[in-house]
Amino acid sequence: RAKVSGTPSEAALTRLRRGVRLDDGKTAPARVRVLQRLPSKTWLEVAVREGRQHLVRRMCGAVGHTVEKLARVRLGPLRLDDP
Repeated sequence: RAKVSGTPSEAALTRLRRGVRLDDGKTAPARVRVLQRLPSKTWLEVAVREGRQHLVRRMCGAVGHTVEKLARVRLGPLRLDDP
């Protein structure tokens, strides 16, 4: 989950879903879902299948939205909130 500044447009979400061109190459498509829209922030659920350094932060930055907070909720088949 990522809290980003502003409200991503549908075009920005589509770019994330199709893959974003970064300095080290294009990313694989990501699953992106809007969880909550606040007046100046938006919570997104972002699922990626590759593990490049700071990937979610760089992807969101490439579409114009700074990541303010990240929370990993799953790693492969393991849900991280399970006891």
